[in-house]
Amino acid sequence: MGGVSSRHSEGGLDQANWTAVSQQLMAQTGLAQRVELRLAAHGLPKKDKLSKSDPMAVVFQSSATGQTTWKETGRTDVVANTADPQFVRPILCGYNATSPQPMRVVVYDVDKACKTAKQTQGLNLSSQDYIGEAEFMLSDVMASPGCQLELQLTDVEGGRALPSTCTVVLKGEPMAGNDNRVVRMAFAATGVPKRDTLSQSDPFLLVLKLRADGSAAGEDWVPVFKTEARMNNPDPVWQPIEVDIRQLCSADVQRPLKLQVWDYQSSGKHQLIGECRTTLAELEIMGTGPNVAVKPAATATAPAPAAAAPVATAVGAPATPAPAPATPAAVAVEPAAAVAPAEAVRTAPAAATNGAAAATSVATPDAPAAATAAPVPAAAAAPVNRRFELIIPATDKNIAVGKCGTLLVRQVQVRPGATPQDLMAGCLQGCLG
Repeated sequence: MGGVSSRHSEGGLDQANWTAVSQQLMAQTGLAQRVELRLAAHGLPKKDKLSKSDPMAVVFQSSATGQTTWKETGRTDVVANTADPQFVRPILCGYNATSPQPMRVVVYDVDKACKTAKQTQGLNLSSQDYIGEAEFMLSDVMASPGCQLELQLTDVEGGRALPSTCTVVLKGEPMAGNDNRVVRMAFAATGVPKRDTLSQSDPFLLVLKLRADGSAAGEDWVPVFKTEARMNNPDPVWQPIEVDIRQLCSADVQRPLKLQVWDYQSSGKHQLIGECRTTLAELEIMGTGPNVAVKPAATATAPAPAAAAPVATAVGAPATPAPAPATPAAVAVEPAAAVAPAEAVRTAPAAATNGAAAATSVATPDAPAAATAAPVPAAAAAPVNRRFELIIPATDKNIAVGKCGTLLVRQVQVRPGATPQDLMAGCLQGCLG
């Protein structure tokens, strides 16, 4: 195809099996026309003299094979100062397994800082530095092992081949079901350690989901959204962010999620501080109810609940009992007792049951009134654990494995939303790069 070579990444199943699995999944979901395409690139050349490129990928689609007219399908976010970007914002594509769909991905070096989907959408592509491109069939991506395809980029405009290490990786996944709910999440952290010698960390939060197909090499995580960086702040409170439930977890509340806190570096070589694993089901329980109040240590006067829930840890580490009931020095969490009855966490036991009515003897004409039993007290709402202890993964060889701060779940709400037009335009805030 246009002189562009391709090679499939290694996977655990052969191509025929993956084709069958992919088609079966799309038939079950009822969304055979929509695929979430995630992109990454490797070995991109420098277009600026003093720094690496700030790449953005744009996907185009043609109506038929051999056509020279391309219609833009979508744009990723801009990843600053890197030769190996892993784009956060996905491209949502219409997909028909029975007809060919020629597509083209073009990678640009963007010379203007862009932080929102609206800003990247407003970029004039002719004013950006062209890096390279590749053509492919969407059906080839979906039929490849792990629904993953790697293509070598070619400098078509310059009429020259780029190094074989200059590639773009395409990962496809059918969007599951007709569930168009939007998940609103708000996070904070406390006690984030320094990764720089002369200053505090500049933390941002990155959320990834585990791809359903995975690969023979191990788990395959793709980024879903990331927050802004809070500069020089060991106790960051990030802005709330919204993301479509299908993009967050493929509408599967038990799909594993990974929450990572990174130290922002202007060089693009961000440093991983710590991470934990969870699911949307767990986050919903932790984030239901009023927001967590994050206060300075001097004003942390809220009483601790009588019994604390176990502290959630990373996968592979057993849950550890909470220490003596005391609020961490830098953060005060509103006690469960302060929650109004109407806002009680849905996992809390019922306040009163039929037994409450049976606790009192009733006088009848045939029997004297019995002594009234003491009323059964309403069951206290179980305190909600809103904390994850961040763990430095064993893969980070630069620092000893151990605890590295606490991630706080301030709020998680799931609501209806996200029309197909919103999704196809990539307008949700959670897709920000």
